[in-house]
Amino acid sequence: MNKSLLFLCISLILFSCNERAQNNVFKKLNYIDSIKNKEEILSLLTSIDSSYKYFELKDSLSIKNNRILKYFKKRSRPSWEKGDLDQNGLTDILITGTEEDFASYILCILDKGKSYEIIPIAPPFGYDYVFATIEKNTIKYKRLYYKDFDTTPRISSKNLIYKYSRFIEENKKPSNHQIQSIHYSTSACYGTCPIFELNINKNRTANWTASAFNTIDDKDIEGQFSTIVEQKYYNEIIDILNYINFETLEDEYAVNWTDDQTSFLQINYDNGKTKSIRDYGLMGTFGLERLYQLLFDLRKNQKWVPSKNSIKKDNLF
Repeated sequence: MNKSLLFLCISLILFSCNERAQNNVFKKLNYIDSIKNKEEILSLLTSIDSSYKYFELKDSLSIKNNRILKYFKKRSRPSWEKGDLDQNGLTDILITGTEEDFASYILCILDKGKSYEIIPIAPPFGYDYVFATIEKNTIKYKRLYYKDFDTTPRISSKNLIYKYSRFIEENKKPSNHQIQSIHYSTSACYGTCPIFELNINKNRTANWTASAFNTIDDKDIEGQFSTIVEQKYYNEIIDILNYINFETLEDEYAVNWTDDQTSFLQINYDNGKTKSIRDYGLMGTFGLERLYQLLFDLRKNQKWVPSKNSIKKDNLF
């Protein structure tokens, strides 16, 4: 064999091995690899969570409305695609359900090895059109929407990656701010949305005021509580704040429906700077959604000590 050709072959092999070693991901065949039709997808979906028994999945998605079509490249596209979205070496599947002419529900089924996890990418957005596809194990997400009294729709395009156990906007240049404190509060909604306040300091001391509808382990909690947030939970919150570049986000977000909950987030950082975000519907960005989930979860995963004026309903807390 020609020496130059031999050297080229060896280089390609070494490069391939190095790439796999760097990613530390080795492809393994799984059940999702064998799936060939929508019936098998729906069977898997409902076996994981029976509440999806009414989920509708077509063989393909088609855009009938020419007004919408001009914002997208193709009239027809697959309703499901495969890829290793969480980079664990196992194939996952991205599916898009339909409601009339709108792609309203986008779900990802992740194979976690010993179990599956269903992660919603997009719930219904009223009359918005949402669409997602997979490119190089990244979700390419588009949303066509109207803002305020616009007559011309806007389009939002994002790359979503699996990070912090959810899909959030990819950011190749995260910030590195020194965060002094976090204040987070929620309002009422038309229903039983949890109403509470959280204050978290740099030394991880935290206060929680549970005002109404804070049900923890089937116990209704009201009152004031304090704790020192466990390091791993605190680190994750700080990390995601810097990853999403919180200081560059909008000051206000709002969904296009009524009777929902509003949250208020205030970050004090870098010795005197403040960033505040008001979010009606708690869906400002994918990164913010995940941050809110982590803050909500602190009510459940920390050892809170009640103050004297705390109310212990039925003496269960």
